[in-house]
Amino acid sequence: MQSNPLIIVFITTLFPVVFVLFWIGVVYLISWLSGWQRLAKKYATWMEHPIQRRSMASARIGLSNYNRVLQLGLNPQGIYLSVFILFRVGHKPLFIPWSEIDEVTEVNFLFRKLYKIKIGKPELTTILLPKHYFEGWEQYLLKK
Repeated sequence: MQSNPLIIVFITTLFPVVFVLFWIGVVYLISWLSGWQRLAKKYATWMEHPIQRRSMASARIGLSNYNRVLQLGLNPQGIYLSVFILFRVGHKPLFIPWSEIDEVTEVNFLFRKLYKIKIGKPELTTILLPKHYFEGWEQYLLKK
């Protein structure tokens, strides 16, 4: 059986295009399900990284888990969040002022201590972050 070279060329050029379009669609859907899109309408930023930052951070934002793809930054004005470049579609970098944090509760999940942080007034989404990310910054986070 002979293979048609035109079909092989078509498949080898079409697959990457379809894969990239699928990737963009999935990543954009994740940003919408998590509430990142709502946060970006109010808190999008292009500022430089804050004083203290953590690469490959993890969080649960809304309905979506961001495992080791976040850049988390803290400074006296607020929290900076961005995602790894391959997941950037639909995820503008965010800077959330401490004053926009409505409620913080400590929760335990699978032997981990987390902060459940409600963002926005009215609430835009909820973020679950490991408690140890905020060591030294609790006075800003828990000021209420």
